[in-house]
Amino acid sequence: MVSDKEKRQEEKNLEISLRGKGWERGFTVEENRVAEYVELYESIGYDVRVEPATPDEQEECQKCFKADFDNLRTIYIKPTKNREDEMDFEELI
Repeated sequence: MVSDKEKRQEEKNLEISLRGKGWERGFTVEENRVAEYVELYESIGYDVRVEPATPDEQEECQKCFKADFDNLRTIYIKPTKNREDEMDFEELI
């Protein structure tokens, strides 16, 4: 069995690995809502990656994980290659 400490380390390692490849951690959501968020992000020009959730270091997040950990997924996003060439809306403001 993997300890909580080992799970947190795995999460850190995954995030560092993904960040180096342009991925940003979005948020953690219940599995039954993943498809709608994937569709939303893809429709506005993002690649989406979904990973099993692991315990978060923030104390307030622990309540959700303890309630139904196996039902949670973490969504990571990054701009698609076509979108990277477009000017970001916030840059226009």
